[in-house]
Amino acid sequence: KKRLKSAILNSLETNSGKNRTVASNSNTPYGLNYTNEIYNMIDSITPEDILNTANYIFSTKPVYSLTGTKETIEANKEFLDSLAG
Repeated sequence: KKRLKSAILNSLETNSGKNRTVASNSNTPYGLNYTNEIYNMIDSITPEDILNTANYIFSTKPVYSLTGTKETIEANKEFLDSLAG
């Protein structure tokens, strides 16, 4: 939560960041209060929300993509096979 809030605040350090935020916030249903609404949403996140999200994201096996020569792939076959387990 602190990291997300810090990222928002860091974007407001410069005048251009402030202007960009005001311009983009004015196009949202929340208007200029959009940044405050984001803070409220961040504060409302519970540990259970994080756990449920992680379980959802990692519920399927990952997909790996790699580039290499045939020889390199064959030399690493044992390791690559271990990723499937």
